[in-house]
Amino acid sequence: MLQNHLTDAELIAFVETTEITPSSLELLSRVTSHIVRCDQCRERLVAFQKMYGQLSAYSPAEETETACEDQQEVELA
Repeated sequence: MLQNHLTDAELIAFVETTEITPSSLELLSRVTSHIVRCDQCRERLVAFQKMYGQLSAYSPAEETETACEDQQEVELA
């Protein structure tokens, strides 16, 4: 039975990894080998992945542009 669970910071770093470096490879290997055996950490990882997926679907730039256009329309009226 596993005694040490992965930290939130490790899971977040795993989800945010975009470059292959020696340290990122070590993290990817450690997290992957752990979640194969640990249901709790695997569930937490999936939750972080879903959250990041939802956040990436939201584009603050688009929201800002829409707000600026709406403000211009109000000023012109």
